[in-house]
Amino acid sequence: MAPKVISFICAITALACAAPPASFQTHYIPLGGQDVSVAIATDAAGNIFVVSKTVDSPGAVGIRATKTDPQGNLLATLAFAPGVTPSGAAVGAGGSLLVVGSSYTGAYIGGEQAASVLVAKLDNALTTVESTATIGNGATGVTYATAVAVDGAGDVYVAGGSSAVDFPATPGSYEPNPPHSDPSNPGAIPMYAFVAELAPDLSSILHATFYGSSLVDCNQISVYCRGTYFRVTATTVAAAIAVGPSGSVVIAGVSNGGPASPLVLFPYNYGFVAELSADLGSFKGQTQFGPNPLVSYSEAYVSAIAFDRQGNLVVAGGAGSGLVLPANALQPKFNSFDFAGFVAKLNPSLAPVWGTYIGGAFPVTEGTAAGVVADSDGNVWVTGVSQASEPPNSSSTSVATLPYVAELAPDGSSILNLAVSQFGGAALASTPDGGVAVLGAADSFLLTVPPDQPSLLMVASSANNMSSGTIAPAELISLYGAGIGPASPLPGQIVDGAFTSNLGGCQVLFNGIAAPILYASPNQVNVVVPAAIAGQQSAAIEVAGPQGSTVFPTVFVSAARPQVFSPPSFYGETYAVAFNQNGSVNSMSNPASGGSTVTIWVTGTGLLANGQPPDGTISEAGSPTSLPVSVLAWTGVNVQESLNVTYAGQAPGAVLGLTQINVQVVPASSDLGGYPALSLFLDVGGSVSGYFDIVVR
Repeated sequence: MAPKVISFICAITALACAAPPASFQTHYIPLGGQDVSVAIATDAAGNIFVVSKTVDSPGAVGIRATKTDPQGNLLATLAFAPGVTPSGAAVGAGGSLLVVGSSYTGAYIGGEQAASVLVAKLDNALTTVESTATIGNGATGVTYATAVAVDGAGDVYVAGGSSAVDFPATPGSYEPNPPHSDPSNPGAIPMYAFVAELAPDLSSILHATFYGSSLVDCNQISVYCRGTYFRVTATTVAAAIAVGPSGSVVIAGVSNGGPASPLVLFPYNYGFVAELSADLGSFKGQTQFGPNPLVSYSEAYVSAIAFDRQGNLVVAGGAGSGLVLPANALQPKFNSFDFAGFVAKLNPSLAPVWGTYIGGAFPVTEGTAAGVVADSDGNVWVTGVSQASEPPNSSSTSVATLPYVAELAPDGSSILNLAVSQFGGAALASTPDGGVAVLGAADSFLLTVPPDQPSLLMVASSANNMSSGTIAPAELISLYGAGIGPASPLPGQIVDGAFTSNLGGCQVLFNGIAAPILYASPNQVNVVVPAAIAGQQSAAIEVAGPQGSTVFPTVFVSAARPQVFSPPSFYGETYAVAFNQNGSVNSMSNPASGGSTVTIWVTGTGLLANGQPPDGTISEAGSPTSLPVSVLAWTGVNVQESLNVTYAGQAPGAVLGLTQINVQVVPASSDLGGYPALSLFLDVGGSVSGYFDIVVR
């Protein structure tokens, strides 16, 4: 391998990692490379349930439920409901797990993909799906679920959005009539929020209602709303649901419907919180967040709600500028970003108590607060994503968009705890011991722990520095944690043509097997996973260093876990470290020609076909991978093409575990809007990588 390639890769994989605050401990669950976790819940015993969307191949989705004990140790998993995309979970009567999701068909109705809702009840041990129910008819309308909650009697409440005329709204409900077209906007089919109450065994729908408006919240005469330029559809969707102490049902989400101020010229979205009676028959009150008609970008939405022990409601979401906040708000505004998260507290009458922005980022989808709970002390926990430097009290100067977890005082006046890292950002659940469980979007979650326990220990692929709870034999990985390595950084040592497994008094053991060490520092150790773990289900990782031993979270073992070497990218495009056919670095200013061969570097492709040399060996000759390697590209809208791979195997002159792939690239279709980067992913023996880009003209 050329020296410039080695130095480039080393620059990526030997990044320093500052130790975050000592209040969370990392735990991993077994998921695929493109799987996404969407919901977390706890039962009365403190066991933790994570619900994830599985992606076996693009378009082939399903649901996986995972259960751990209160310490985060894996107890059970259950895969079910192929073709259904999950969205929410709650623990019901007797500890059963309720999961909601949506099944999307290929048909489109009023511009929306037709869908129906699946509600599934799983036993506490995750051995079987005990019962299911369906809401809506995917052949005739659009009905999808976003959230689920359970009341004290075990009744199951499901919330979401629907434009279906055959939605099973019940007589006597608050709004039994389906959405109807706005006369000033013919052809548009409005969408309403819905709430449905099901019996504990899911055998029947007890009550169901719509909630929304068919009128868009903007000036009747504005051409931007109903005239020449746009035809905006009235939309109200519930994103969250909770059952209050009195049994009333609170939903929250986003809407652009309702009567308008004469000053509103554009169709703004506003966040709402609405309270309905337990039987869904009457409306009890509502609070709105935004918009400010005098501010050019003043949209808002609510993504999560939860009750505290006093019956107050804590609320989290995202908003543009102009959100009305108290003068003494902890973060009264945000810097020049598109959007920021916000968190607020409402009293039992839904009147505002306090509120604040939190963080901020570009674009809209990256400045959010996605989960919120109140702990037993009344402190408010919120998680979301933000530019790392922006949340209050952040010590980071990074412009990267990262997940955060923040603990606020009950009165919202101060940040008690803040962690900005790769972990969290997706959802929160309270635990019976007064702590919280924080879900990440991939295969990890956090648990609060005393400060004297190891915190935020991370296992990452050295290819992209992204956390991963599944490893492959001979993969290059990086371990992060405070004080895990030697006092000063040390490069790996090569003896008799292989990296040693002892460096500066530091050893790393995988199920007791010592791993070659490529780099070691106080907070980071880079190693090669021993080939001998092949075929094992999981691996216990222990770092034995001068300061003592640190046991990392248990990780899981797969035959392959491919990732392409690329600069760290948490949100947005990921450009591979790639060389064009002439040996130059691929970039926007130096694209590859269509039909030419591009070289990329990968790790996590598993064992070699012609026998496995000793761990840590510097391989002078190439050897193909034992598993088949495919490079797949999106060459048009919903068009996937398998590219011609001319070589896939050990990179000559590099440490064993660094794979070189030579692939012939093709230009992206003009259907993709002329974007010059080709979006690709790897399939190695059925294990897929994340997406990455190569620039092709």
